[in-house]
Amino acid sequence: MISENNKVSLNFLMLFLFVVVSITFGQENKTGLDYRKSTKNILEKIADRILAETTYQFIDEETGKTYKSTKGLPPKLSVKVESKYNDWHYTNGVLNFAMNELGNYLGEKKYTEFVDKF
Repeated sequence: MISENNKVSLNFLMLFLFVVVSITFGQENKTGLDYRKSTKNILEKIADRILAETTYQFIDEETGKTYKSTKGLPPKLSVKVESKYNDWHYTNGVLNFAMNELGNYLGEKKYTEFVDKF
């Protein structure tokens, strides 16, 4: 059975690998162009889902109250980032790298802006 953290890691790894493979091995013939269109659609769906699920908010797990910022809040262990994509760990660093590369490759600011907000 795959844990929730491993599922998140697999999503990041898949996105990263798709970006690297599509940029590195894309060909200019018709088959290559078709492949890149298909890969582009998959990458955009994955990346757009990540953008939609990222809240940039904090939640107090004791009270359930959400905050847009921790500014002015007393330090409290129960206040956490609401979205798993905002948590500070290695897989999110890989995700940020992949989103930045994807945004630069496609010319889509929404993916590079995701990284800037982190």
